[in-house]
Amino acid sequence: MNGTVENGKASSRQDYLIRLDHDSGVPLYLQVAHQFMYEIETGIIRKGDTLPSTRALASDLGVAVLTVDKAYRWLKTRGVVLSHHGKGWTVAVSMESSREEQHERLRMFKIVDEILDSAVDRGFDPMAFAQAVLRRATALQQHMRTRRLVFIECHPEYVNDFIATTKQELTDLNIQIQGMLTSALPTKNKRRNPSLRILNQADFIMTTLYHYEHVQRMVAPSKQRVVALTHTIDENALCKIVSLPREVRLGALFGPVDPAPVIVQTLESYRDVPRGSVPFALISDRRAVKKVLSNVDVVAYTAACQKQIRSLVRRDDTSILMRFVPDEGALRKIRTLLGAPQTNPKQPQGARVNGLIHRQGKALSSDGTKHDQRAPEYEHGA
Repeated sequence: MNGTVENGKASSRQDYLIRLDHDSGVPLYLQVAHQFMYEIETGIIRKGDTLPSTRALASDLGVAVLTVDKAYRWLKTRGVVLSHHGKGWTVAVSMESSREEQHERLRMFKIVDEILDSAVDRGFDPMAFAQAVLRRATALQQHMRTRRLVFIECHPEYVNDFIATTKQELTDLNIQIQGMLTSALPTKNKRRNPSLRILNQADFIMTTLYHYEHVQRMVAPSKQRVVALTHTIDENALCKIVSLPREVRLGALFGPVDPAPVIVQTLESYRDVPRGSVPFALISDRRAVKKVLSNVDVVAYTAACQKQIRSLVRRDDTSILMRFVPDEGALRKIRTLLGAPQTNPKQPQGARVNGLIHRQGKALSSDGTKHDQRAPEYEHGA
C-alpha cells in the first residue's frame, strides 16, 4: 500500500492511508482511530507494526497533535495498540490465526496424513476413502453435543443480525448461538448477574475487534476464551448499492458507535468510486445530516438510525438499511475453532455480491422501512 494521507496532503514516508471528512460530524480523532482499526482488521497493518508518530501524522493530516494523540489513546484503551517510551506506538493485536489455532491445524493435518497413508498402503483409493470418512463424520456430528457460542456487541440489532447470518451460513454445524449486549456483561458490583451463567457455559465467546479488549477484560473471571471476528455489510444492502446507476448520488448516515469511515470505504469500494465520493454524517448531528440529505439521491443507513430515518426520508426507495454480518473470514475462523471442514455448499456472500458489480443500471427496489422484526436473541443489561 502506498503511504498516502488524503486530506489535501500526501506523504511517502509512512505506510498508511487516511481520509478525513470535516463535515460529517464524526470527531476527527475517531475517524483516524477507526481507519487504523480497518487496516488492522484487513491485515494491511499487522501485529508489531509501528504507527507513524503523532507529530508526523498530525502534520500530514493537517490536524492538531492532540487529535492524533487522542486517537492513539482511544485505540490503546481497547488493547489495539501499545505505547513504548522513546519508540512510539505499535500494533498489539492481530486478526491472523493465533499460534494455538495454527498448532491445532497442524496437529489435525498430521493425523489426516497418517490415516491417508495407512489407507493407501492398504490399497484404498484416497478420494473414495475421504468420501467415506466424510459420510461417517457427518453422521457422527449429528450425535455430538451442541457447541455453545456467545456473540457480544453494543447494539441489539447488530447482535441479532450477526447471529441470524451465522446460523444461516453454518447450518451444517451443531451449534447454539446466543447474543449478549456489552451493557449486560457482569461487573464486580454484580456478581450474581445472570449473564455469568451464559458465559460460563459457552465454548467460545465472540465479539468484534472494536469491543475485543473490553469484552476480554470483563469476562476474565470466567476464564473463557474471547475470539475477535471481522464483519461486513449484509448481502441485501450491498446488492442494492452496487445495482445503483452510476449517476445516482449515494450518502450514508451512522449511529454514534458505528465505525463510519470504515463503512464508507466499503461503500466506495463496491461502488467503484474515488475516495471521498460518499458523504456521510452522524445521525445526532442535525446540520451534517441535513447537508448530506440535500446532496444525495439515496442514503444508506445503519440499524442505529432506524428510528430517525422514518422522519428524514419520505420515500422507501431512497434509503437502504445496512446490517452488519460476519464476513467470510469470520465464518472460516468459527469453523476452524470448532474443528469443522472449511466447506459449505452455499456460495459465499462476497462471490454472490461480486457477480452484480457490473450490472449497473438496475432499479433500486423498495427498502421498506418496516423491516423484519426478529425476536431478540440477546441478553439485556440487568
